Amino acid sequence: MIEHTLPRAKSPLSKVLIVEGGGMKGSFSGGVLSVMAKHFPVWNYELVVAVSSGSCSATYYATALRETDEHIKNILEIWRNELDGRKLINRLKFFLGKPMLDQNYLIDYLMKEKYPFPLKNLSLPKLPPFHVVVSNIKKLKPEYIRATENNIFSLLRAATSLPIATRGRHNMDDGLYTDGAVLDPLPIRATLEAGYKDITVILNNPLPQETKTYHPILSRISFPFYGKLANILTRENYYKYTQAKELIVHPPSGVKIQSISPSFPVIGLVNTKKGNLYRAINHGIEKGMHAFHKTKREMKDIFSVLSL
Repeated sequence: MIEHTLPRAKSPLSKVLIVEGGGMKGSFSGGVLSVMAKHFPVWNYELVVAVSSGSCSATYYATALRETDEHIKNILEIWRNELDGRKLINRLKFFLGKPMLDQNYLIDYLMKEKYPFPLKNLSLPKLPPFHVVVSNIKKLKPEYIRATENNIFSLLRAATSLPIATRGRHNMDDGLYTDGAVLDPLPIRATLEAGYKDITVILNNPLPQETKTYHPILSRISFPFYGKLANILTRENYYKYTQAKELIVHPPSGVKIQSISPSFPVIGLVNTKKGNLYRAINHGIEKGMHAFHKTKREMKDIFSVLSL
């Protein structure tokens, strides 16, 4: 049976990693995760939880059995070389009534064929479970579904069913789902309720950056056939995200929360300019190196390899 809730922490020392989404902003967390895979591998955590576009990069990190696994490089290969221009997002399609974001290209071609990852590793007991946040449209609640080799691609489709950019919905396991960020944009509260007290969060927005509320018209355009969900997006999304960031700054007693975030807004939600993508990725690499206390020499070596 597939788990739809987060597993309970096994001890007070259990560590959890949370990866934020945000469309093309996920290029920053892609840079961070490329560093972490080499210097702070996934087995240091008991659980990995990812949202929206963050789940794509996190899939490669969560399936790395060794620091030297070749598929780790795919995180940067995809962000650097495969998503710029109109390859993934074509805004002109919106005016033709078509999805702007090509999920077939991202998931079926890039992640499934050209840059594969070891599916079987999602079930290895020596690696922590990887859960992806999705929003159940009919039940109006977030779900935290464990990724397996059987559901991962469908799960990624649900997670990246961004409102407006796609059809905004995906059928999976007899349920109708959309981007997890709609109902739980930053699942810190969910991990706390599961008993985790050592939390690392990779943000794709600067921590002090003010969050804007969804305008009712934008929410209605996002979910024209699901009025209740549109209302929740307008009324609650801003507050849930703001409260999650407040927990990072002021964690509960006995809880440690480390955040890795950009120092400035590195890229927009649907910005696909190659120069901006490179800037976001490199900033993520820099922040990742700083977070895990690596030397300037190591950082220089990594940048040299990535530029080849």
